[in-house]
Amino acid sequence: MFPSYIFAKQMGINNKYNYYLVPGLGFNEKTFKHLELYSAASVNIINWLEPNGEEPLEDYIKRMAESIDPNLPHKIFIGHSFGGVMVQEFSQFIQAEKVFLVSSIKHRREMSWNLNILRKVPLYRIINHSLINNTFDLWAKMHDFHNEEEKEAFIEMVNDMSMDYFKWAVHAILNWTGIKNRKIDPIHLHGTNDMTFPYRKIKKPITLKGAGHFMIFNRAKEVSEIIKKELEASDVPIFNS
Repeated sequence: MFPSYIFAKQMGINNKYNYYLVPGLGFNEKTFKHLELYSAASVNIINWLEPNGEEPLEDYIKRMAESIDPNLPHKIFIGHSFGGVMVQEFSQFIQAEKVFLVSSIKHRREMSWNLNILRKVPLYRIINHSLINNTFDLWAKMHDFHNEEEKEAFIEMVNDMSMDYFKWAVHAILNWTGIKNRKIDPIHLHGTNDMTFPYRKIKKPITLKGAGHFMIFNRAKEVSEIIKKELEASDVPIFNS
C-alpha cells in the first residue's frame, strides 16, 4: 500500500503547498512508494508521456509541464534521475519554492564516462524488453536493485514503458548539456555508491553514505528526512509533525 500522500491525492486535498514528483527514466509513481510525504500538502505525480516521434526535448518538457497547475502556490519539485533533469527544466519557466534532485545530474560533466561513450556509440538503440529482463541479474546490484521487492518494482515499471519512449529518453538525457542562468539552485541528494551517476563526479551534493541510485526507494526514510530538514530550514512547513 502506498503511504499517506497517495491517500491525500486521491481525496483531493489541496493545501497551501504542492509537490510535483517526476520519476526516473522508465519508472512511474511506484518509485516514490516509500517516501514519507504526509497529507500536509497535495502531491502530484508527473508520469512520462509517449514522445511524438523524434520530438525535441524542449517541446516534450512543455507537454509534460501542462499537468502543472500554474495557479497553485508554493510548488515543490522532486525529481529522481532523469526526472531530476525535468524538474530543473520546469523551474526555468514555472516558479518553484524548492527543487530537489535525487540521484540525478545538473550538467553533462556529472555523467559517467560510459554514458558519454553511449552518446557517440548508441548501443541503447538495440535494447528491448527481453534483453533488459534477461540480463537483470547481471547488473541489478550494481545499479542498486538488491531484493525481491526492488526487482519486482523495476521489472514491472520497465515492462510498462514502450521501447520508443525508452530510446527517445536515453537519447534525450545523453544529449542534455545542463542549464545556463538558473532561476533557482536545486538541492541535490546523492549516494556515495551510485553507479549510474558516480558520486565523485557530482558537484556539492547532500551525501547519503553507502546509498545507490535507487535510494529514493530503498533509503526513502533518509531521503524524506533530508527533504523535511531543508524545507523546515526555509520555513516551508510541508510535513506534519
